[in-house]
Amino acid sequence: MKFIIGLICMLGLYQSAFAVTLQSAYGSNLCLDVNRGEQNTWRYDTNLEVWPCHGGENQQFNLQPHTVSGVSTIFTIQALGRCVDVDMGFVEDWTHQTNLQLYNCNGGINQQYRLQPVGGGWFSIVSMMDGRCLDIDLNTANGWRYERNVHLWNCNGGSNQRWRFDTSHGNGDIIFQ
Repeated sequence: MKFIIGLICMLGLYQSAFAVTLQSAYGSNLCLDVNRGEQNTWRYDTNLEVWPCHGGENQQFNLQPHTVSGVSTIFTIQALGRCVDVDMGFVEDWTHQTNLQLYNCNGGINQQYRLQPVGGGWFSIVSMMDGRCLDIDLNTANGWRYERNVHLWNCNGGSNQRWRFDTSHGNGDIIFQ
């Protein structure tokens, strides 16, 4: 846990969060991305996916710590003034309500995550709601998702579940104080 807190302090994410990109270990040069180009109203243009890293505002994220029992170990992940949220309003039998989206921040457990170090500067991002990991959907039979959608899936240590914080694309501005 000291390593995680140290990393967060080193990146400037602890008391005043700086925007960073969340780079995936899957493929090359892929970052967590808010799909603002979709015209599907059922996702309100806030579905999360991976896309080639470009550092645009839809790839700028920060971790906002929550203090639990005096220790900040749980975070919300925020972008564009909203929080990474487990979509509880759209039931898909094949994903068990685990698609991720941006939604108004409300402090719910479906917006809380913890970081699990997996070595080499990589982390799993684990949902406090059900203990599953942020995962790039590799089910190519989905048609429209094409290995880009990010959802929750059972943690398995795969490269599609490993993330690191890249400050080279971040804008360096203080986002939250």
